[in-house]
Amino acid sequence: MPLENSVDAEAIFLGFPNWCGSFPRVVARFLESYDFSQKTLYPFCTHEGSSFGSSLIELRQLCPDSLIMLGLPVRGSKVQGADRAVKNWLAQYQNNGGMENGKK
Repeated sequence: MPLENSVDAEAIFLGFPNWCGSFPRVVARFLESYDFSQKTLYPFCTHEGSSFGSSLIELRQLCPDSLIMLGLPVRGSKVQGADRAVKNWLAQYQNNGGMENGKK
């Protein structure tokens, strides 16, 4: 989805690498640049042992009026075997109405 339309979406999938315990500053800048109020955010990240670290806390601080759903942390060195985890995680999105209704 083009960036100019992304804020119009009900559900936003936010992917990032976990660097030093959180998302890269460019992700923070992106979150500060757009209004994600009343949006449902589905965070996912790659990491090498720290899962989300403090990124979900920071995400809640930067997007206090968003519904932040259960995220998916994937260990980077095991990403090749993450198919089942990704499918199960996406089922959560579909169970919440998918494209028609990203909110609970």
